[in-house]
Amino acid sequence: MRPQSLLATAALAVSLTACSDAPTTSVTAREPEPLRMTLTAATEPQTPPDPCFDYDHLEAGTAAPERQELYNSQDARGFSRWRMACLFRWGGDQFACLDALWSRESGWNHLAHNSSGAHGVPQALPGSNMGDGWWDNPRVQSSWGLSYVADRYGSPCVADGFQRNHGWY
Repeated sequence: MRPQSLLATAALAVSLTACSDAPTTSVTAREPEPLRMTLTAATEPQTPPDPCFDYDHLEAGTAAPERQELYNSQDARGFSRWRMACLFRWGGDQFACLDALWSRESGWNHLAHNSSGAHGVPQALPGSNMGDGWWDNPRVQSSWGLSYVADRYGSPCVADGFQRNHGWY
């Protein structure tokens, strides 16, 4: 019941009982319904944690175990997606190009080797350009390959376009 209705009901009851020759009328007020209210706390928008915040710790091997596990992963595709987002701030559109490029080059096989001497996921020529661990470490290969793509082409999509037009990159 709204406050104005309650006052009007009280005034009616008073005026009816004030007249002595008026018939007696009783006014019964309804029980007010319980007030139902939902309170929501105002919160600051939550930003997702930066997956790259502890890159130095990852390099040193002192990061949180779940982050270190991803960093140490032998999954070249997953590691490459993480590394390109962290170091180069490239998004999913660039990963799609990198995925297409390295799928054609090596099928993401870190042991892929061709007759010209190109090796690994990015098909580095010669493979030893990738540094220590070049032969069988997909993280080493991915790290080198992403730096190569960034330095030579600027982005995976430009590298992918070049490779599609020339057959090499």
